[in-house]
Order: sequence, then structure tokens, then C-alpha cells
Amino acid sequence: WAPRRVDLGEANGRAFLFGAGAGLDADIVKRCEARPQLKKTFGQNWYLGAAVTTFTAGYMLRRARLEVEVVDGAGELEVTKAVVAVAQNSRPFTYFGQRQIDLAPSAGLDTGALSLTTLDRGNPIDLAPIATRLLSQKLAVSENRHVRVFDDCAKVTIRSRKSDGPQIPLQVDGDYIGDFDEIVFKSLPGALSILA
Repeated sequence: WAPRRVDLGEANGRAFLFGAGAGLDADIVKRCEARPQLKKTFGQNWYLGAAVTTFTAGYMLRRARLEVEVVDGAGELEVTKAVVAVAQNSRPFTYFGQRQIDLAPSAGLDTGALSLTTLDRGNPIDLAPIATRLLSQKLAVSENRHVRVFDDCAKVTIRSRKSDGPQIPLQVDGDYIGDFDEIVFKSLPGALSILA
């Protein structure tokens, strides 16, 4: 029981311990939370159904395509395009039953940075290959050609690629918190004291 300090992440001013997602990921969480009784009854299967439905139901026609600016710990800027951007402060990102879903294997509570995973398109034909990698013990999600992982993120800014595009949904530690014109993820190194 020695005290130590661990990192937090921040999403639009809200602190998070585990992870936050913008775009497709947050839309899935929003869909799940809209029907709490089904979520309670079916658990993770309800989440899986919501993910498949959101992914295949014309997501790209309804939602913003994102421009993601990543600033690393050295202050270097890189810009990429995405339909989802997931920031991790710890790992794994989540669980499906007993199986760990690991997007960014280098994420950790004491790295001093966030890890960011992006998916650059949300076509229905991408669902099976990505789902296979998410649920596999042997295949890495990052090896899919439409996925990028950034391991040393100090700050990430996410906007719609169109100035008049729709707002971007945001989830923080599994809770949908709203839609925004701009989303900023930040790393907060050593921001929380814990006993472990």
C-alpha cells in the first residue's frame, strides 16, 4: 500500500483514467446508452449488436469524417484523417467477456503520454477484418491497413473535415458525454495519486 502517481487523460476538460473515443466509437456508446434496459439484459452482446448496426447503417453518410492533429511529446505535429479516434491512458481498452480488446499495446498509466488509435474509414466491408483482429489473441489491430497507432501523444485535436460538418460524438471511460465541434485529448502526466 505505497502511494504513487499515475497519468490521466483529458477529453474536452473531462479527466479520464482508461480511454476516450471520438466519432464511430462514441456513436456506438450513444446507441447503447439510449436503450439501458437492453444494455442491462444483453450486456456485451447489446454492445456488439450496436457496433455492427452503427458500422453498417450508413455511418459515413450521417457522420463527420475527421481531421486529427497529433502532437507528440517532442512537439512534432502530424495530421491524419479518420472516422474514429480512440485515446488510451491504460490498457487494455476494454473487454469482451474475459477477452482483452487491446488497441494500443504501449498505453500505460505511467508513460507520460496517451496512445491514439485511428481508423481511416468505416465501410461495411471493413467490419469483418477489423472485428477479427479485435477479438483475436494473435492478430494485432494495428496491422490492419486502415488503422494507425500513435504511441506518444501529448495533445490530439479532432475536427470535422468540413467546416459545416456535423458535430463529433465523444465518449469518456465508456460514458457518452455529447457532441462537439472540436474535441481535444490531452495527457496529464502524474495527475492522480493512488495507493497500490
